Amino acid sequence: MNTNERIVTLNTFFKNNHHQKFVKLALDGGFTCPNRDGTLSHKGCLFCSERGSGDFAGDLKNPAASIREQLEQQKALLQSKWSNQVEYIAYFQNFTNTYKPINELEDLYDAAYSDPSVKGLAIATRADCITDDHIALFKKYLSKGVFWVEIGLQTIHPQTHLDLNTHFNLGAFERVYRSLEQAGIPVVLHLIAGLPYEDHSDFMKTIQWVAKLHPFGVKIQMLNILKGTALGEQFLKKPFDLLSKETYIMWVADALEWLPRDVIIHRMTGDGAKDLLIAPQWILNKRAVLNGIQKELKRRNTYQGIYSGKVENILSDK
Repeated sequence: MNTNERIVTLNTFFKNNHHQKFVKLALDGGFTCPNRDGTLSHKGCLFCSERGSGDFAGDLKNPAASIREQLEQQKALLQSKWSNQVEYIAYFQNFTNTYKPINELEDLYDAAYSDPSVKGLAIATRADCITDDHIALFKKYLSKGVFWVEIGLQTIHPQTHLDLNTHFNLGAFERVYRSLEQAGIPVVLHLIAGLPYEDHSDFMKTIQWVAKLHPFGVKIQMLNILKGTALGEQFLKKPFDLLSKETYIMWVADALEWLPRDVIIHRMTGDGAKDLLIAPQWILNKRAVLNGIQKELKRRNTYQGIYSGKVENILSDK
């Protein structure tokens, strides 16, 4: 098996299904979050950065830039990286990008599509900020081109969510997920490896549950300890164990073996903002991590989805 075939990445998906390279442009739509504005909490999720986990989104030199201006600035930043012709996906990334009235959301999403080079839309949000009205709006953009919704699941374990102040309810998430699924809306789930007090078994239970859920895609990343976050403050006062690069690579390889091959792998690591990262520093060498995952799968002579057929046998319905 060719090394590139061991993992079904987002690039592979676009190549096989659209015959075109797509690049995401990360946008700041001026959102906040119910876990920050007092609706649920003022603290936010303890691992979330001051910019709502979108530290590269928007035009950092001009926070008041319009959506069209942000798109142009993002394209200029990436122009030297992509020499071949590409299509763009407008990615509303930081904070909760459905947390405004529907008419305001439509105006923002339409502003992104007013750029003729934008051929798709990706929306990052919380499950508790998606209603039937949102799903109806999503259908409009699904008909325009590439579209998906990203939801921060992170883990299925209630105690971890409680410890991290996420105000996340797994049952409510699953109900929203099923509504999106029935409407034909592709969903990408965010997962974090190395969460405090979670071991390999806990992580794999999350992976196997997600494998059974069978979303359009997943994003996996190592826990980032960042300056300006409550978790960062806790870590500096009382450091806790973090995964080594080698252990993280093993965990991701284990996860990939259980995820079906039609679940698109959107991310296997994140490199973080250098000026904010406290630990682990090894995530800054993104290429080494990605190469390590490929090498580990090759060493095992295995690939994404090799165990996916066993999921139904080991998991009971939630």
